[in-house]
Amino acid sequence: MTAATITRAEYLKSADRYAVAESAILTARWGERAPDTQQTSALSTQAAADAEAARQLALMGQPMADDEVEITGIHRNLRGRTIRIAYDGRLGIAGTADMIVVSSTVDDKAGVTTVTGFVRL
Repeated sequence: MTAATITRAEYLKSADRYAVAESAILTARWGERAPDTQQTSALSTQAAADAEAARQLALMGQPMADDEVEITGIHRNLRGRTIRIAYDGRLGIAGTADMIVVSSTVDDKAGVTTVTGFVRL
């Protein structure tokens, strides 16, 4: 087994970075039900953690709907990713929308992937 370098060992011992992003608009609109995400991160700088918190707030700060769609092709390891789905009027979405994937199931024989997640309305 290869030993970690001193730099790597110090990095691994460092504290997790936390960053909070808040929106007065969302709080006014949703009150206590406003979106709230908290994650730890291995991001190397506080600026990177702050940027990630702002990105998540922008993504989660919009109305969302649960949805399940079947997409053509074999797509593995989608959980936690954001993918673009063509809606063409479904759920009142004229074109495409971003979905945060909660789970996915691959049907190798049919060549399709069923994706479940949250879509921004």
